[in-house]
Amino acid sequence: ANIMARSSENDATRGLVNTYSTINSGAPIRTPKAPAQEDHIANEIRNIRALTETQSSLLGGENTPLHEGVGSTGFDSVTPRKHQMETPNPMATPFRQTNGVGATPMGPPALPGATPMRTPRDSFALNANGEMQLVGSTPKDVKLAEMAMKHRVKQGLASLPKPKETEWDLELPEEQQESMAVEELSEEDAEIRDERNRQIREAQEKIEFNRRTQVMQKGLPRASTVDIDAIIKSASDISDPVIGAIEREVALLVANDALRYPIPGAKVRGTPKVLDSFDDDALAQARLQITKEVPQDLAEQGSDIFRAAWAQAQSSSLLPGLSGYDDDEIDEQQMLSEAFEDVQSSIVETATAGNKAEKKLALHLGGYQQRAKVLRGKIVEAAEALSKATYSLDSFRTLQISEEAAIKRRLEGLREEVGFVSKRERVAQDLYRARKEELTSLMEASGTNGYH
Repeated sequence: ANIMARSSENDATRGLVNTYSTINSGAPIRTPKAPAQEDHIANEIRNIRALTETQSSLLGGENTPLHEGVGSTGFDSVTPRKHQMETPNPMATPFRQTNGVGATPMGPPALPGATPMRTPRDSFALNANGEMQLVGSTPKDVKLAEMAMKHRVKQGLASLPKPKETEWDLELPEEQQESMAVEELSEEDAEIRDERNRQIREAQEKIEFNRRTQVMQKGLPRASTVDIDAIIKSASDISDPVIGAIEREVALLVANDALRYPIPGAKVRGTPKVLDSFDDDALAQARLQITKEVPQDLAEQGSDIFRAAWAQAQSSSLLPGLSGYDDDEIDEQQMLSEAFEDVQSSIVETATAGNKAEKKLALHLGGYQQRAKVLRGKIVEAAEALSKATYSLDSFRTLQISEEAAIKRRLEGLREEVGFVSKRERVAQDLYRARKEELTSLMEASGTNGYH
């Protein structure tokens, strides 16, 4: 039972059984050893040696520390101290259990056959002292004992603090919307960063290139010597206000190009004036107005690109400055923004619904998915084992074919060797027989002549 309880995973079950492996009930009770005391004789020897070897305090030394009190021989007063060696009796002390021998005050007598030691099964103090029912107890005594026990339990429970008033509210977990944003890496890839910076730089360069004059964009030839004050003064002397404004703007553009994008070896004299900066939309609107003011016969003499731009400008039914508005006076950009927001809201709703459906499917089909994963792994393992077995079978088949061909060749070689050995043996036998016959004939011839 102890092993079963300790092997259980429940802590409450393990706590119900105590460990009794250290109890040796069959061994006799050993008389306790007397408590260790100090060696008084050795202490006195140390005192005498210290007094002999230490310089006297009369010559300026310190007093010698001596063993006094309990550790000395007891001659520190007029009458010596008495020492008694006593061996304690464990049977006469009540520390083991109640009703022991010599216990005071005596309790009710123990049951017949009760051991003086504590019973091992009572290691958890389940049986309190004096609770064993006596043989002569009446039902009334038993009832009074039970009532007293209930009263003690009620008093113990009443002394406990009152529990805190806690209200428990159970709420089902709501499916929270998962964040659709992709977490950025802690450190961005250098190649991606360089590509983004390159695109930004190219876009800025393209915007800056479009802001330049047509002379700079098309790479037309420019003057190597520019006198800013002279061209501005000549533009200011024009009487026609429209042509004069155009010439002054042209002079400012020429001066700005000469200073910002100088030609190698060019000379620029004079103090330039500040060139006003315009918005890209305003410049595009101005170019559109200029294109629309060009006559048709002059536009037909231009390039294909100019003719296409002129035709597109003439086909617009809106007045200049109203190209951003339609018939219902609704801003096109606002319409696009609203459409974008609607599409984005629809995408978010669809993504939310998809996430909820995915969670529900994962809840209902999670077991099937796990089973499919296990079966897929087994199928992969079986396929690998089949491929290995196929390779082994092919290898053994190839080995069989090679062995069959080699066996035939080896058998033929062995047959040839056997035939050669048989032929050698036959020749040797014939030679031996001839020599034997020759020897016999010689011996017969010698016997005939009288020689042996």
